[in-house]
Amino acid sequence: MYSRYYAWLKTPVSNREKVNKKLIVHIKNTFRESNGIYGYRNIYKDLLVSCINVNKKRVARLMSMARLYGSWHI
Repeated sequence: MYSRYYAWLKTPVSNREKVNKKLIVHIKNTFRESNGIYGYRNIYKDLLVSCINVNKKRVARLMSMARLYGSWHI
């Protein structure tokens, strides 16, 4: 019963999670450069300009997970 849980704990990190961690770094840098004003739409545009191809919804989800919100939430 418990052996499956411990086997799951030892599973390696997926490729998607690795890419998400790299994206969060880019998102945080862009967010800091905007002094916390940009929302996911402008962050998305900046990522596209930086040749990082990503979906708007993914940017919104990652920003929400990282608790990064545009200035209207303050």
